[in-house]
Amino acid sequence: AGRVRLHAPTSRHACAARRAPLGCRQQFERVAASSASTAADALFDRFDKSTWPAVASAPRSGAGGDGTLVLCSTYADFTRLRAFFASPDAKAIADVDQCAVVFVSEYSSDSETARSKAAFATGKAGVLVYTERAHFYRRQQIRGASAVVFYGLPSAPRTYEEVLRFTQGATAPQSHALYTRFDALALKRIVGDARGKTMLNSDSRASVIAT
Repeated sequence: AGRVRLHAPTSRHACAARRAPLGCRQQFERVAASSASTAADALFDRFDKSTWPAVASAPRSGAGGDGTLVLCSTYADFTRLRAFFASPDAKAIADVDQCAVVFVSEYSSDSETARSKAAFATGKAGVLVYTERAHFYRRQQIRGASAVVFYGLPSAPRTYEEVLRFTQGATAPQSHALYTRFDALALKRIVGDARGKTMLNSDSRASVIAT
């Protein structure tokens, strides 16, 4: 038997992207993937070659408040990024010791989570890699972010909205979401049906929403 996926239409005026913090620049980048089975590799390749170099080279004061939070939509993506940041490839792109990376997942202990959050909030770590399920189950409040990278789109639009709020109070809050055409339903929940359809079919891979 087949499966049917139901989707309630979302207008652009009621979507999660419209409820982002004031002044937040939200960039969406469509990553080309030939099939659902190659989508994960396509996302990683784009992060490796483009997103991570940009994140690593971003100026940071070291005093907190200007970090980058990377939200992974799946635990498989989280483990892949954790292995990447420990690899020579990541260190060849940037000095990871100068842009320290910490991790919080649904399997992190309370003490591990507390240490990672504290390092990120105080600027000892410039990047925090976080999972959607960790946020769903624990609803963490994370301080120290001025930018968010969505490594794949969260399935719940509420998660998108709440994670963007972590940048509230930053001088120039921004986000960069990587997605493929196989994230169509998640995209439409976040930006609205009409805008999502346009973004999926546009010749341009990049779209920007400002609040």
